[in-house]
Amino acid sequence: MTEVSLQSFRRWVAIAGVLNIATSLPLALPGLTGGYYGMLNALNRALGLGGNALRAPDGGENQLFVNAAGVLFCVFGLLLIYASLDLRHRMGIPLLNAIERILYVLLLLYYAAAEDLAGIVLSFALVDGVIAAVFFYYGWKHRRPAARGEVS
Repeated sequence: MTEVSLQSFRRWVAIAGVLNIATSLPLALPGLTGGYYGMLNALNRALGLGGNALRAPDGGENQLFVNAAGVLFCVFGLLLIYASLDLRHRMGIPLLNAIERILYVLLLLYYAAAEDLAGIVLSFALVDGVIAAVFFYYGWKHRRPAARGEVS
């Protein structure tokens, strides 16, 4: 694994972690979800992306699940930042995150089609798909010699 390549991967992992926290923190904190959805809806309208407006959850039990998901995505972000500090020994974290991102992309695409969600959700799918592809690329490129059938 070259140092330049490792540094590039480290940047990707750290930026993905910060992005996770920045986009999920408003979902994690009670009372911010409505304003966050409003901002996303305004951006969706400004960009002319179409689809039905996002609706903030009503009722405590629905808000609880949104807040819990926001907390988990923030934790994923912290784990990515942690992994970026020592990728040689924590490569599994971004690779597991890539799998999570692909599953999230599939959920976003499903709900965008089935429920005609605001088009802005497709931007989340695009970003997560790119990050997952980058993580898989670097994971493949930097797999251990034994995983490649080489003797070290």
